[in-house]
Amino acid sequence: MSLFKRKPEVPEVKDFMLKQAESIDSDKRYDVYTHSYDERLVVYRNVKFLGTRSLPGDNSYSAGGNLLLIQQDDGTELLISAFSYFCICEHGKKPVFEITTIDCV
Repeated sequence: MSLFKRKPEVPEVKDFMLKQAESIDSDKRYDVYTHSYDERLVVYRNVKFLGTRSLPGDNSYSAGGNLLLIQQDDGTELLISAFSYFCICEHGKKPVFEITTIDCV
């Protein structure tokens, strides 16, 4: 009899690997809900995702360094902060969500 308990067998890492996240369909158009700096709701309607961009230089400590490149109906391209959007849905669909506050006593 051993003084030490035998370690349980640990499954291989591949058994725990999660399904890789799917990319957004770049052929579809979406409505992107964001908030402005004064906390008002801004909706970019019927946009396509073109990719992401970053500001020049070292952005490892910058919250504003990651930008989302979107294209509006008329072809206008916009960069929005990746930290400002909170909801993305297919164009024309109505997301259902509730804005609430928590009162701490």
